[in-house]
Amino acid sequence: MDESLSATSAAPYHVATQRKYPRGTQSCYDAFSDDFNRFSSMNRSFVGAAHSKYKPSRREYINIMRRSHLNSNYGNCDPTLNNPTLYSRDLDDSDAETWNSERIIKDLRAELRATNERKNYYKDLYKRERQDRIRDRELRDLVEKKLMDDLRSKELECSNNLLRIKALEQVKF
Repeated sequence: MDESLSATSAAPYHVATQRKYPRGTQSCYDAFSDDFNRFSSMNRSFVGAAHSKYKPSRREYINIMRRSHLNSNYGNCDPTLNNPTLYSRDLDDSDAETWNSERIIKDLRAELRATNERKNYYKDLYKRERQDRIRDRELRDLVEKKLMDDLRSKELECSNNLLRIKALEQVKF
C-alpha cells in the first residue's frame, strides 16, 4: 500500500488546526457561568467542582452584591460618589408588582385575542360581501346581456315581419 495515500487519509486526525473562534479568558474574576453560583464566596476558587444551578432572584442579587461590595477584598471597598448605587427601587421585584404585571399581561393577551377574533370576523364578513357583490355584478351582466340578445332578436323579427308585409303588399298590387 502506498504511504502517501495512507498519510492523506489520516491527515485530518494528525494535523494541528487553529480554532475557528478564539478561546475566551478562562480565569476571569466574576465570570458568569450557567451552572456556577458566582455570588457565593465559597465558589471563588479556580478548582472545577459540581456547582448548584441555583440562580438568585433580583432582590437576592442586589443584597449579595451589596454585601460583597462592602466585604470585598478585591479593589477599593469605599464606594465613590461617581459610581451609581447598587440598589434601585425601580429594580425591586416584589410579589405584588409581579402579580400586577402578570395580570396586566394576561389582560393584554385577552384583549389581543378578542381584537384578533373581531378582526377575523370582519375580514370574513368583508370577503362574503365582496363575493356577493361579484356574484350580483355577474348576474346583472348576464341579465343585461340576455335582455340585449332578446332585444336584437325582437328587432330582427320586426324587420323580417316588415319585409314580409312589404312583399305581400307588392304581390297584391
